[in-house]
Amino acid sequence: MTDNRKIDLQDSIDEAWSSYAQDLMTFVSDMTRRETLTLTAESGLDRGDGDSPWIALQAAHDGTIACTAVLGSYLYAGVEPPAGDDAALFTLGWVTPARETEVGQLVSRSMLGHRDNAEEMSRSIVRAFREVWNVAHPAFLSAATEGGNGRQFRTAVDCRTVDGTAVIPLDLDHLRSLIVQTGDAHFDLVRESNGDIRIDGFTLPVHVCFDHDATSVRIHAPLVTGVSQSATLSRMMSSLTSRWKNITFVVAGDQLFAGISIDTRTFIPRQLTVQVYRFGHFLEGIDAPFALRVGGTVFDPTHRHEDPHPPVTWSDDGGTLGTLRAACELTCGPVDSATVDALCRSQDVEELAQRARWMAQRFRDHAHRLGDERRIRAAVLCDSFALSWTYVAESLHRTHRPARQLTPRPEQIQLFDSLDEPGLFDVH
Repeated sequence: MTDNRKIDLQDSIDEAWSSYAQDLMTFVSDMTRRETLTLTAESGLDRGDGDSPWIALQAAHDGTIACTAVLGSYLYAGVEPPAGDDAALFTLGWVTPARETEVGQLVSRSMLGHRDNAEEMSRSIVRAFREVWNVAHPAFLSAATEGGNGRQFRTAVDCRTVDGTAVIPLDLDHLRSLIVQTGDAHFDLVRESNGDIRIDGFTLPVHVCFDHDATSVRIHAPLVTGVSQSATLSRMMSSLTSRWKNITFVVAGDQLFAGISIDTRTFIPRQLTVQVYRFGHFLEGIDAPFALRVGGTVFDPTHRHEDPHPPVTWSDDGGTLGTLRAACELTCGPVDSATVDALCRSQDVEELAQRARWMAQRFRDHAHRLGDERRIRAAVLCDSFALSWTYVAESLHRTHRPARQLTPRPEQIQLFDSLDEPGLFDVH
C-alpha cells in the first residue's frame, strides 16, 4: 500500500466528518421547542446490555439547546484498557453534572448552547466522537429524533450511493458485484485472482472473502506472524474477544487473524461500509508492542513461508500410527504407555516417534502456507492435525521402550561338518 493511498483515505475520512458537521449544524440551527436529537456511536464498545456512547440535544422555547453527553466512567466501569476520556469531554465543554444513578454515580454531563451557535456546538460534538470515543468515521453514527415536525437527521451515509437500500442477491456473482459497487464508492479495492477483494488504506490489508454461496461474506485481516499456542496468547485472545464482541480471533499456521462475518442473504450496503470502517478502527491498535505481547511480529504482507522439506518414504507400519492418532484425538491429548505397548507391540517405538514428529511438522508447514494464502479454515484444520501428531509423538516418547534387539540363536552342534572324520555310528 502506498503513502498516497493512506493520504487519500484520510482525506476521505476528514471530508466525511466535515460534511457531517455541516449537516448537523444545519439541523441544530432549525431545532424547535422540545425537539430532541440523540446521536449514538454504533461502534461503541458495549458492555453487553446495548449501552454505547451517545450525545443528546434538546431545544427549548427560547432557542437554548441543552446538550448532554454520557461519561465513559459510567458506560465502561472496569473495562481494560479504559474506553472514552471524561477529562477530554470536560475540556470540550461538557462541564455541568447531569444525571446520576441511584447510588450517586455520575452518568452524564451537559452544556448549554443556542441555535445561533449551532456551528460551534456541532464542531464540539464531532470532536467528542472523534477524540473522546475514537469513532473512526461518521458511518458509525446513528440518529434518532423526536418532536418537531417529524423530520429526521441523516445517519451519515455516503450521498453518492443509495447506502440504505436492501437488495437480495441473486447468486454469488451478483453479491460480488454489489460489494464491488459499494466498496468502490468508499475504499480502494483490488480484485484478487481467487475472487476475493482486498481493501487497502487501513493499517493492515483487509480482505473480503466469499463463501460457496451468497448467504454470507467474511471480512478478515492477518494481525501477527510468528505466534504459537500458549497461555499468554489464550489470555490475550480472551481479552480481545471481551472488548471487541463482534470480532472473532483465530490462529492459523503461525499467524493470528481477526475477522467478522456479515449475513448477506439480504445485502445492505451501509451495513458493509459500517463493518469495514469498524474493523479498520480496530486494526489501528495493532502495533509492535501488541505483537510482542502475543509473541510475534506485526504481519508483513511481503512475507511468505518457505516450502516444506521434500517428502520422506517410510515403510508400512500396519496402521499403528493412524490408530494412535485416533486414540489421541479421542482423549484430546497423549495416551498412556500401556496403550502404546498394546498398539505397537514389537515395532520400533523410536522410529514411530520420529515419523509422528515429521507428520506434525509437515502439517504445520501446510498450515503456514495456507495462512499465507488466507485459506483460514484449511489452515486451522491442518493445525489440528499437527497437534494430534504432536500428541502421538509425546505418547511414544513417554514409553521409552527401546527397539527390540534380536537375540542370536546359540550355535548348534554340527555332527556332520566333515565326512572325512569318523562318526559315532561308523562301522569299523
